[in-house]
Amino acid sequence: MKNVILICGLLLLVFIPGKSRAQYEKYKALYIYNFTKRIDWPEEQKKGDFVMGVLGRGSIVKHLKDFTENRKVINQDITVKQFDDLSQIDSCHLLFITAKHKYNIPLIVNQYADTPMLIVSEVSGSGACINFRETEKALLFEINATRIRNKNLKVSQSLINLGIETNNGT
Repeated sequence: MKNVILICGLLLLVFIPGKSRAQYEKYKALYIYNFTKRIDWPEEQKKGDFVMGVLGRGSIVKHLKDFTENRKVINQDITVKQFDDLSQIDSCHLLFITAKHKYNIPLIVNQYADTPMLIVSEVSGSGACINFRETEKALLFEINATRIRNKNLKVSQSLINLGIETNNGT
């Protein structure tokens, strides 16, 4: 039943017309949190806080912090960290890369290729595990299931089915 509610909620968000940029940022935060429910990290990653990193600035950081406050990923508290540049990135379960850092995405993807870190970008076709794709009428996402699995992460078929499957960069 939870899956049906999640899928319906995501579909409603995707097809609401007339979204502003600020609304898209809120939706991205919701999507990112929901991605964590459909990805399974290795056992050694299930200790301590679940860390969501954001490379870049913008309202997405605030929305993620607001949305994840008092929520958990499985049994882990969620911490949101903001990074201004590559040298600040430390251990995190999920890294969201803003469009400002789009030229760093290939470097980051290669640097963390063997790390169980879900890399999400707001740049369509970037080669990250998941990329957001904004249209005038919808917020969609591309998903590279092969890349996710190669990082020792398990991805649910329901998440793959909701996204646009791609194999960019694999």
